[in-house]
Formats: sequence, structure tokens, C-alpha cells
Amino acid sequence: MGVEQTGATRNQSNLKISHKHIFLFDNKYAESIFNNNTGDTYTLKPGLVVIRNTAATTKVIPAVSGATLINIVGVVSTNDDIEMSDGSDANITICDGGVINKDLLILPSGVTLDTLIATHGITVGDKLRSLGFDLEGAVENTKFDNE
Repeated sequence: MGVEQTGATRNQSNLKISHKHIFLFDNKYAESIFNNNTGDTYTLKPGLVVIRNTAATTKVIPAVSGATLINIVGVVSTNDDIEMSDGSDANITICDGGVINKDLLILPSGVTLDTLIATHGITVGDKLRSLGFDLEGAVENTKFDNE
């Protein structure tokens, strides 16, 4: 949920409150361990697309571009951002199927749902659909009063 104060006087405060949903309907979830293998501190956010860590198969790591995109296993489902130091692990829940808002997915830099996964002949969107995701666009119904 986002809150932005747009004006304040002695007796009135104007706020813009927004709420966005990534997971829309009939979602399936699984427990997993997220490993920060980025070499730096990392902020784990809801909506991040993750891949299986082939070196430690019980863990997931951030998706990166290239052929490793074929290892996508799901989308991070957390209530809040999680700050992580390099090499640390966090117990998380990942969504591995259902209807999701494709506009709120966090993909690697330069990657879209139409990006072709090298040597596999499918796109990132195709891979997510093969896992059981239904990728829907969001309908924006935001209206702010007092503007």
C-alpha cells in the first residue's frame, strides 16, 4: 500500500492512498528459501521472478537474463520488502501458479515477457504460462479526491 501526503494545514491533511495486487486469483504457493547470491546487499520485493539455484536445489535466487531464465520456478510473495546481506538466506513463500498481474512482475534488467530464452525457443511469458500462470494486465481504477 502506498500513502503520499499531498497537503497539510492546521486542521486538514490530504492523502493519496493506493493499493496494488500482484496475485489476483486461484494462486498456488510453496515455501522456499531465497539465497542472496548477488555479491551485494539486496532488497527482496514481492513480484520478483526467481529461478532454481542449480548449486543448491532447495533454494531460489534472483532471475538473471540469458539461458538461466529457463530455470524460472515462480514469483516471490511477501508482505513487505526484505533487506538481505550478501550470502544470506530468507524463508519465503513463492507463487507457482494462478492469475497474476503481469504489470507488477519484477524481471531482470532488459528482460520482458517477450524476451526469448536463449537456445530454448520460448519466451519468458511462455515459460511462466507453462508453470501454470495466467498473465493478466491490470485495469487502473485510481481516482484521488480533493485534487
